[in-house]
Amino acid sequence: LVVEKSKYSTMESATLQLIIKAIKLDFEKDIILLKIDDHEKVSLSSLINDYQDILIFGLSPSVLGFFIEYKAYHILQFEKKRMLVADSLQELNVSKSKKGLLWSTLQNMYQV
Repeated sequence: LVVEKSKYSTMESATLQLIIKAIKLDFEKDIILLKIDDHEKVSLSSLINDYQDILIFGLSPSVLGFFIEYKAYHILQFEKKRMLVADSLQELNVSKSKKGLLWSTLQNMYQV
């Protein structure tokens, strides 16, 4: 999971934990949480070498070294890895329609 550090507080943490629980993953065992500043550039493969899915909230994939075309709320497939880009957790907390869009995409992605 990748979130924007400056927009990640207690409320966003609670939202993220609910999302992870809803897709039947364990926040402590199954998740690696990266908090990144918007201007920061990170090479995901140099930080984490073994991952299946990337869920990005409120940031562009380019901050992780992925210079790709993407559409928010669409599952991107790379070989055996998947990526989903969504609005920030702050935006999801105030927009029922965006939260619904995220949930329907996650249901499709995780078969829940």
